[in-house]
Amino acid sequence: MSTLVSSRQINADIDTVWAQIVDVTLIENWHPGVASTEQLSANKNGIGAARRCNFYDGKEAVEEVVELDNNYRIKINIREFKAPMKVFES
Repeated sequence: MSTLVSSRQINADIDTVWAQIVDVTLIENWHPGVASTEQLSANKNGIGAARRCNFYDGKEAVEEVVELDNNYRIKINIREFKAPMKVFES
């Protein structure tokens, strides 16, 4: 399995950035390819939080949070997306 690592320095405190990542409805605020998001679960954050990402190119993906801890770590399973990437960890 291949691993791709990307990093970017953001001029903001970690809690502000983390709040944007853990709320599954906010990805369109920071992901340049996501045009809109639909919340698919009752909760916006936490294990089981799910979303549909609608991309500018017309594709979409359904994603679900499967791991989350207080050390700024999240694991998201990606499904219903025709790409080789299946898991996102931050």
